[in-house]
Amino acid sequence: MLTGDALLAKVKELTVTEPTKPIPTEQSIGRTQRETTITKELMTEDKFLNWFDELEGFVFRSERFYDDFDYAAETKDYKKIVKWLQTAYEMGYNEGQRLYGGTE
Repeated sequence: MLTGDALLAKVKELTVTEPTKPIPTEQSIGRTQRETTITKELMTEDKFLNWFDELEGFVFRSERFYDDFDYAAETKDYKKIVKWLQTAYEMGYNEGQRLYGGTE
């Protein structure tokens, strides 16, 4: 999966100026779908990074995660990390319910 500058470079590479009213071809439709997928990946990554680096109480969410992760690695007790991921999943699920009326 491409990330950061490599992904941005790929988007620029795939973005081609078309004539004012192009006739869709299988190739152009496929390219448009790839551009849409890459753009969505960029948007999703940006949203995740904004959420992950968000201030949560008195510390950043990412800081709390990395502290928990380091502790789990030292003690070989990963239950806290699994709980962290479960909570993040549930928050995302609930946000999907709130915004879109469901995820199914």
